[in-house]
Amino acid sequence: MYTVRLIGGIAAAVVSAVTLGLTGCGAESSDTNAPTVTAGTSGAQVEVGNTINYGSFGTTADIDCADGKSLNVGGANNTLTVTGRCANVNIGGSDNKITFDRIDKGIDLVGVNNTVTYKEGDPKVTNTGSGNTISKG
Repeated sequence: MYTVRLIGGIAAAVVSAVTLGLTGCGAESSDTNAPTVTAGTSGAQVEVGNTINYGSFGTTADIDCADGKSLNVGGANNTLTVTGRCANVNIGGSDNKITFDRIDKGIDLVGVNNTVTYKEGDPKVTNTGSGNTISKG
């Protein structure tokens, strides 16, 4: 079953790019629902298995990692609040401000000028981008 709510070609393009580029980054959640797609004024989100792929430009949004899903983020100038427990996180956009409740395994930043804060967890941090700030607090 697919749930689709698409508004605008840019959101669809972002979702496609994020999905193709970053699908399956090692989630731990046992949730195996069919893929879903949601897009609108707060960005575009595709969930495939236990991985959430989010992409947008200039939005403020809440994302729920639930109990161990992984998250891929693409896009720019977003302010995101991520609740729940993320297994792995990949950030490939720029100038995003992202706050996480918890990241368990790893953070991989390939984007530029992102500010990432996580409250709990002890993830392995890989920062191959530039100008990124990662902190626990």
